[in-house]
Amino acid sequence: MEESEVIVLDAEVIPAEARAELVSLEAPTAANIQSAFVSYFSIIEKYRKLDEAIQVDSVDDVDGMKMAREARLALAKNRTAADKKRKELKEDSIKYGKAVQGVYNIIEYVSSQVELSLDKKEKFAEYAEKKRIEELVLERKADIYGMDGYILPSDMAETVIKTYTTEQWLSYVETLKSRKAAEETRLKAERIASERKVEIAQYKKFLTAQEVADINSIGYMPDAVYSAFVSFLKDRELAYEKEREDLRVKNEEARKIAEATAEKAKKEAEEIRKKAEADALKAKKAKEAADAKAKAEADEMRKKFEEERRVADEKANKEAEDARKKLEEAQKKAAEESEKAKVAAENSRKALEDEAKKRVSDSAGKVIIDKATFVEVVSDFLYSEAGINKLLGIDLANNLLSKLEAK
Repeated sequence: MEESEVIVLDAEVIPAEARAELVSLEAPTAANIQSAFVSYFSIIEKYRKLDEAIQVDSVDDVDGMKMAREARLALAKNRTAADKKRKELKEDSIKYGKAVQGVYNIIEYVSSQVELSLDKKEKFAEYAEKKRIEELVLERKADIYGMDGYILPSDMAETVIKTYTTEQWLSYVETLKSRKAAEETRLKAERIASERKVEIAQYKKFLTAQEVADINSIGYMPDAVYSAFVSFLKDRELAYEKEREDLRVKNEEARKIAEATAEKAKKEAEEIRKKAEADALKAKKAKEAADAKAKAEADEMRKKFEEERRVADEKANKEAEDARKKLEEAQKKAAEESEKAKVAAENSRKALEDEAKKRVSDSAGKVIIDKATFVEVVSDFLYSEAGINKLLGIDLANNLLSKLEAK
């Protein structure tokens, strides 16, 4: 409907709820509000009836969806115009504005309901697609249920579920199944490998370095291949045991030979030991006899030496005692001689003094002899008259001369 189109409708076109909002107002005010909004209610009523007439049941009903769109947009435009009118009328007073707001709220509610209905019809295809996708997502999630652990981050599962074609989706599901099967195969192989490792642990020393390095692949071996592998290990064990037995027999033979050789050597050593012991005993007896003879000779020599030493000691003691006695007698005689010499010397000194006094004069006409001559004459005198040593006589002469000079 064009804006310039005039529609004259009965006041009953306004819903009872809207009229109730006008009861509290004065008649002119209520009439003004009713007059202001009656055209909007008329337009809503028109499109409400149109909404009831429009039936969209298929995505192919393009005309129906287009008609619903046009009606919805017209109602939205009508609602916007009513809101603008509301703002104009609300400016008169709070009470007037409340009445206007109340009427508008009813318009908004009624119009929104019709708009929502028309929106569903307008976007029927969009909603149908949305529903289809939701159902598709549920269906495809059921396809990959239990395979979350095999969806890689790079797969972007949500995007894949929504956007893949049926062919792409089936291929993707097969990929996940393959991943799951490979993982299950790997886990099964690990489990079997663990069991088989326990079984062949007893043959571990018979494995080659390469077999040890490839031991984890044992879980992937078919049963027949594995059985043949175990049988092969058993053959290795038997060969090893046979080799060990052969070596044991050889070692046993070598041991017996060694024991026989050792026994022979032991007997020979025993004979050598006995002979050595006999020789040692003989040598010991000879040594003991020689030691006894040497000891007897040594004792004899010691006794002879002790006797000789005793005799020598007695002789030496006697000679020492004789010498001591002679020394004592000599010392006694020397002391007596010394005393006699002292007396003789004193007598000689006195005689010399007297002689000197006679010979030496301090008068002017006396004869004076030199000191050397005096000492010589006196020492000669002492030697010839008293037997006094020449040197001792010289000392006595010098002493005498010193005393005379002092006088």
